[in-house]
Amino acid sequence: MDIIDNVDWQIAKENWLRIAYSISLSGRGTVLCGTMVPENISSSDYIDRFDRILYMNLHCDDVTRETRLRARGWDKNLIEDHKNFANWLLHNSETAFDPPMQTIDTTELAAAGVAEQIKEWVLKNWCEE
Repeated sequence: MDIIDNVDWQIAKENWLRIAYSISLSGRGTVLCGTMVPENISSSDYIDRFDRILYMNLHCDDVTRETRLRARGWDKNLIEDHKNFANWLLHNSETAFDPPMQTIDTTELAAAGVAEQIKEWVLKNWCEE
C-alpha cells in the first residue's frame, strides 16, 4: 500500500478500498498489504460493498522488529510506537477483529516461508466462501 504516498492517510485508504472494490466487480479478490485496523476501514465510503474483510498480522519479536526498522532508518520513538502497536495487535487479535486476526510470526522465517503461509491463509479463506 505504500506505493500511494504523499497524500492524506484517509485518502490513500479510500483509494485502496475503491481499487479493491473495482477488482471485485470482475469476481476477483484483493489482498492489501499495509497497516489497517477495523477503525480505519469502518469510516470508508466503500465498507458496505464488501461482504467481509479479513486481517493478518505479520509479527516478529521486539529485538527483530527494532533491528529491521533501524536498518530502514527509523528513529527510536517511531520504533517504540511500533513495538507498542505490535503488542496491542497480539493482545487484541481475538477481540478487536471479526473474525479474529491471524498472526504469523516472522521472527525466524525467511521471506519465502512467510509468503507460503500467507498464500495458504489466502487460499483457505477464499475457499471458505
